[in-house]
Amino acid sequence: MGQNSQIQESVTVAILQLRKDTHAKGFPFMINTVDLPTHQCYLEYPDGSIRLVYAKNNDFADVRKLSKREQKIIREKYIAAWI
Repeated sequence: MGQNSQIQESVTVAILQLRKDTHAKGFPFMINTVDLPTHQCYLEYPDGSIRLVYAKNNDFADVRKLSKREQKIIREKYIAAWI
C-alpha cells in the first residue's frame, strides 16, 4: 500500500469515526460539497434524516428536508464513498 493510500485510509477512518461520535452525542453531521451553491450544505441527523441548510457565520437556516430517495442518493454519493 502506497503512502497516499495509507493517508486516504486514515482520513476515511477519521471521518467515519467523527460522524459516529457526532451522532452519538445527538448532533447532526455536516456534509459539505462543491456540488451545492455557496453557503449550503447537508446536515445528517442521528435519526437518519438529512436536511439541506444555508450556513453562514455558524448560523444555519433550513432550506428543506430531503426525501427518502434523496437521502439515499446523498448517502451513496458521499458516505458510501468513505466506506
